[in-house]
Amino acid sequence: DQTGKELARYKLTEQGSHTGIVISSLRRNNGNWDFTALGHACRGRTIDDMHSDIVSAVIR
Repeated sequence: DQTGKELARYKLTEQGSHTGIVISSLRRNNGNWDFTALGHACRGRTIDDMHSDIVSAVIR
């Protein structure tokens, strides 16, 4: 953030065929921004490839 505080850290040590990661969600809430760390591993190299994984990670 603007104070230099770390908001999220991920150790990318998971085994498997994952090629992407949904790092976080950022949502507007009553004039403020809400940041939620997710760290959801998925498959794909582009946003089009990962669209369904992104939606399922963010809308839980």
